[in-house]
Amino acid sequence: MPWNKFVGVATDGAPPMVGKHSGFVKYLKDRCPNLLACHCIIHDTVLCAKLKDSYADLMVVAMKMMNFLKSQSGLRHRQLISFLQEMEAEYDDLLTYNSVR
Repeated sequence: MPWNKFVGVATDGAPPMVGKHSGFVKYLKDRCPNLLACHCIIHDTVLCAKLKDSYADLMVVAMKMMNFLKSQSGLRHRQLISFLQEMEAEYDDLLTYNSVR
């Protein structure tokens, strides 16, 4: 695949992936200077939930609501997407929560 086709990469934040001098992201950025690198959204939510007990409680409730809305029906999922777009949210859809270890 040509290097100019790469536009972004999502990582788990491990040093071999994002090291400043010898990580995978550095390797890709040397070949694709405009590459967008971000931390995986699933890992972000898990890290947020592990910060403090009060955040963990909030994240459990929020993820239960998102999983419920997405799993019940396609209509509810479409309504959720419409709501997020109306509110000009940063993301126009949310992932189903998975426990990452």
